[in-house]
Amino acid sequence: MENRRAIETLFDINIICDRNNGGKYSIEQSDEMNKSNVLNWMLSSFMLNNMLIDNPELKLRILTEKIPSGQKDLNLFFEAMRDKLKVEIKYKSFQQEKELCIEIEPYCFKLFKQRGYIVARNSLNKIRTYSLDRMNDVRITKNHYTIPRTFKPEEHFKNFYGIYVDDKLKPCEVKIKVYDDKRNYVESLPLHHSQIEIEKKENYSVFSYNICPTVDFIQEILIFGDKMEVLSPQSFRKEIAETVKNMYNRYSTKIETKNNKKKT
Repeated sequence: MENRRAIETLFDINIICDRNNGGKYSIEQSDEMNKSNVLNWMLSSFMLNNMLIDNPELKLRILTEKIPSGQKDLNLFFEAMRDKLKVEIKYKSFQQEKELCIEIEPYCFKLFKQRGYIVARNSLNKIRTYSLDRMNDVRITKNHYTIPRTFKPEEHFKNFYGIYVDDKLKPCEVKIKVYDDKRNYVESLPLHHSQIEIEKKENYSVFSYNICPTVDFIQEILIFGDKMEVLSPQSFRKEIAETVKNMYNRYSTKIETKNNKKKT
């Protein structure tokens, strides 16, 4: 009973006992639980950990994705977020030549494609997304900050796919045609919360999105290869076509060079 109450307190859930079904316990579903990705993630991790404790022989048979360096600083950032203290970091993005020492106000954490990111306001009063694995010498300062009431983590990423956010961009309707069995993947795991299926035929479906088409979204579309086609807007379709053209030129040049060597 004490363990049950401890779990309920830790995860803010209700555990019910069905005495008509052999006294089996289950988690009572709630609207809040269905909406909370973090809660479901915590519960899944907790249940997996318990399963491995009871069945240690399964450890080598449970495969997960490797997370790059950077997770070591997570606890430090969570403490700073809890106490609303600014954090000093040395940061070098992939586009920068020099490492910068900056002070940031951590607002929220996001995990995307095996990398952890901190969304924070910097000394230039700009909200930016910082990758944990590009940081060094992370240190909590004694300087307090206040999170604006207008900042909502989910709202911040609402119109975007991935972690790239550009306030200058406005969301638009993007229509994408998905061919053959790949539409089943898109149906079961939507690319974006705004996804709506607006047309369904025997060998394809057309999906509509209200989104800002950033580089992260472009990369996701290209993963599907020729099974996915951007229909509109025309400007975005041209951008995808130009990327595909550049890819073709890279490969065709290498193929031609290889064939010429064989002839000689």
